[in-house]
Amino acid sequence: MRVEYKLLGDIAEIIAGIPEGKKKGNKEYKYFCIQPSHLNDNNKLLKFDAVSRTKLINEKALVRKEDILIKRLSPSYINLVMGSYENTYVTSNIIIIRRNEKIISDYLAAILEVQGLTTLKHYTKRGVTVQTISKKELSNINIPLPDIKTQKLLGKIWLLNKNKQKLLNDWAIKENDFIQSLFNTILDTKGSKK
Repeated sequence: MRVEYKLLGDIAEIIAGIPEGKKKGNKEYKYFCIQPSHLNDNNKLLKFDAVSRTKLINEKALVRKEDILIKRLSPSYINLVMGSYENTYVTSNIIIIRRNEKIISDYLAAILEVQGLTTLKHYTKRGVTVQTISKKELSNINIPLPDIKTQKLLGKIWLLNKNKQKLLNDWAIKENDFIQSLFNTILDTKGSKK
């Protein structure tokens, strides 16, 4: 099967996050803000910060369902926005990728994580200690465009794998808690018999 390639900048809009607002002034506009610490490797967004701003944020810069979020500093995974979040924006340390209708969001997120981020590793070769990415560099990533059916399949596999990772992480935490509880119970019981 022959697969066409297009630059990410040709198939998606790349939107820079919003800088932090100034501390002074009348803050009458209420928003939620996504920081880099709210993103994680199993595609779950953590609780956002409620913030007030002095100016309205452009509607285009607000997070939408199926947007792809990438940390600007040392990105190693992608987050796909699975739900709708009203009045929510990302800080300037996150970039939003908003696909056009000709590509499936799950697939684009998968390709960026599996293949796209590896193309950004050139910073380590230049001696820079903190790897950062820019809109320009992201826009030049080559994206393979198989048929829609293949995109849906690969996107679904990526999402299922993310869910599996989350379940395994949750299970490992519960198992560690159980072992710690077991040790504490046994040692407390033995200690009280002395």
